[in-house]
Amino acid sequence: MQDARLLVIRCVEAAAAAGEVAIVGHLLTNTFPALDTLALVAAAESALTLAASFIRLDVARAVLEGPAAARLPAEDIAFIVRSIHGSDNFIAHAAPELFRYLALTLTRLSQDA
Repeated sequence: MQDARLLVIRCVEAAAAAGEVAIVGHLLTNTFPALDTLALVAAAESALTLAASFIRLDVARAVLEGPAAARLPAEDIAFIVRSIHGSDNFIAHAAPELFRYLALTLTRLSQDA
């Protein structure tokens, strides 16, 4: 099972890095119901980190708004988004739209808690 988790996480990472939004959404939605929540959170974290690195708002939205988002624990996602959002000023300067989206996501998550 561990190998299956790692394989799917690596596939999500590759799809996110390539900007393949539909594949990211498909993998998170259709593959992870068979796997555990921990693996889903790890894949979401990888995809969001790569979305920030490659300035891909569409990938971030696929993770945070897609069907699999309902299975992601809010506190885990808030931690991931907060760490990406506050990691450095690169996102704020290079991708202000992505920066605002992450800030709005944090606000929404804090209100839902």
